[in-house]
Amino acid sequence: MARSHRIQVAGIYHVTNHAVAGMPLFKDETDWETRLGFIAQNVREGRFVCNALCLMGNHDHLLITVEDGMIGHTMQRLNRAYAGEFNRRHGRRGRVYRAPYFSALVETEAHLLELCRYIALNPEEVNLGSAEGYEWSSYGGLIGLRKPFSFVDPTPLLDAVGAGENAQAKIATLVADGRLRSRWS
Repeated sequence: MARSHRIQVAGIYHVTNHAVAGMPLFKDETDWETRLGFIAQNVREGRFVCNALCLMGNHDHLLITVEDGMIGHTMQRLNRAYAGEFNRRHGRRGRVYRAPYFSALVETEAHLLELCRYIALNPEEVNLGSAEGYEWSSYGGLIGLRKPFSFVDPTPLLDAVGAGENAQAKIATLVADGRLRSRWS
């Protein structure tokens, strides 16, 4: 059965990438930093704008804005670069990702805010620590608790809660409300 065509329009996308067979996507700190470096490089080259991210053990989440509708080419380039470096460093061959990538176009502000909450809380869902303190997420920088990643532009997230001086606090409240909601579900 042929794979269905992906949406290829300009916009904001939630993108996830999963390792093949549940293997670790990041085996050591160099892997984590390498992935961040490749994301930053794509941002510098104007391939996409990174609005949020969270790197997990066997997968990652990106919230990106693409202007040219070339998300497929962009993700292929990003993932191929990381997979090649991962295999080289760890003396292995073969696939690193179980599939090219998953993407969902963000069509409403409500969806954008739900993704902000979901991506931020992902480390807590698998007991990797608090969303605020998780080192490989842009969330701590988004709400002003630590220095943000220089290549992450959270403007759409801040705008979705009304921008201004209270935007970071509104996002922190949104995430905290999601944390409480998941405990009672």
